[in-house]
Amino acid sequence: MLQIGIPIGPRSPQGAGPGAVVLMPSTSIRKMEYDRDRRTLSVWFVASRKRYEFEGVPPETFAAFRAAFAKGRYFNDHIRNNFRYRLVASDSDPG
Repeated sequence: MLQIGIPIGPRSPQGAGPGAVVLMPSTSIRKMEYDRDRRTLSVWFVASRKRYEFEGVPPETFAAFRAAFAKGRYFNDHIRNNFRYRLVASDSDPG
């Protein structure tokens, strides 16, 4: 999977390519990564340091998540309990 760093804010590029990695200031979400080809969203959480993968996430949902001011609120309202998910690892990525 190609990983592309994406800045947060209004200058975020459109069409991030097949994969995108986003680091952000958030009290609940440490990092997110999106694989456009597989439509898989990976989310690393701050408190638990665990990573979860969410399947079947449309690119539009990832774009809205990336653009949301409150990442945790968007996650809870639009992703959590709306897509199949699995625990991938505990702190497998130091990023």
